[in-house]
Amino acid sequence: MIVKDFYTTKEIADIGNICTETVNRRRSKFINEGNTRLFKLDQRPYLHSYRFLSEFVSDTVYSIIETNKQMKNTIECLNSHRSFERKLSYLEWDYFVTIAYEADFSNKICYEFMSKAYSTIDDYAFSGDTRMFFVSEPFTNRKGYHNHCVVKAGVSSDILKQMLERSVPKARIDVQPFQREKAGIFYICKNGFRGEDWDIMGNNLKNDGDYLERIGSA
Repeated sequence: MIVKDFYTTKEIADIGNICTETVNRRRSKFINEGNTRLFKLDQRPYLHSYRFLSEFVSDTVYSIIETNKQMKNTIECLNSHRSFERKLSYLEWDYFVTIAYEADFSNKICYEFMSKAYSTIDDYAFSGDTRMFFVSEPFTNRKGYHNHCVVKAGVSSDILKQMLERSVPKARIDVQPFQREKAGIFYICKNGFRGEDWDIMGNNLKNDGDYLERIGSA
């Protein structure tokens, strides 16, 4: 299959090995529940986000699709020599984190949660080199937002998770070692940058900026 951001009804049906009516019924169910972010409804025929495929394929297949999508994003970003996400990828990071809140929160509220989380981490780490880059992203199957972030803190994953749990409301928090080859930076930047949807915080950002400038001029 060709990796794309959006697919037609027929393409979804072909990939999921189902009939187009099944796709139409599932799309109507989502729309009736107010979950319209997965679709481009102002176009005919309707277009569906690649994430809608998770409704019709196994977790294993969808994981492969996500991996291929990340690789595609990585190649596109690497070809953009001045992209912000490419510059961030040159910095050292410890963990890739996903925070899925149980309640529905706006992007503004999520920003406040992440600001508090950074302050908690910085107060504990005492490393002089703490950094967090985060993005607030809407859920695809419900209202509200969740957060992805990359963190440099010099603490264990268990300690980091405990600090996050103290900083945000009840949520599913997944902390994974940052692996550069998985292109996590590019993944969390996939929707671009808007208003209060993102930020980078750190206690050594000037030195980080100087380092990136040296790389850019090399």
